Amino acid sequence: RTQNYNLCQWEAADKVQRVDFNADNAKMDTALGGIADRVAALEAKQPVELRRIKLTGATKRITLSLSGIDVTQYDHLRLEFRDMELSLGYLGAQVNGLTSGYVRMNTNGMSPSASEYASVGFQGNGRGSLEIHPLNGWVALRGEAVSAYPNSTKTPPYNISASLSWSIHKDVSYTGLTKLELMSHNADGVFSAGAELVLYGMPK
Repeated sequence: RTQNYNLCQWEAADKVQRVDFNADNAKMDTALGGIADRVAALEAKQPVELRRIKLTGATKRITLSLSGIDVTQYDHLRLEFRDMELSLGYLGAQVNGLTSGYVRMNTNGMSPSASEYASVGFQGNGRGSLEIHPLNGWVALRGEAVSAYPNSTKTPPYNISASLSWSIHKDVSYTGLTKLELMSHNADGVFSAGAELVLYGMPK
């Protein structure tokens, strides 16, 4: 079998069967169709869907592989959260498994992050996004969220907040990204089942 698409490779003594050809053609048609869809989306300046994850159970950490994505095709990557619910704390993100070296950016400039992750700003439940940008050879994470979180003193018992945050890591380049992980800054924070994450390549 071939390495990438598991297509048949016949030995001299193998019996050639019609079902093998049909299965191979179906695999190639699917692969080529996906390439055509991506090219069409890029030409139309539309976001290209690269990854999709739906949580079937509650979890404390979400891992998204970025291997195999040619980020140079896109201006930046955008990860959208849908029906995301985090039981405790704020959302943090780690790149390539690194647990230190994150720098937070704000209107006053740059400051070292006090945590082992980049702060994204998502809290409670709602919708939001995390964008991944190239910045002077570094990777920059831009978190944006509209969140609802409990407040027992108000009716309805939820506060609605919007947040925007930037963080960078100087030891990781945009083209060197292989993995993105999401977790709560609170060790007991849990992502509920049913949340969906969709990663897009945004056109140049």
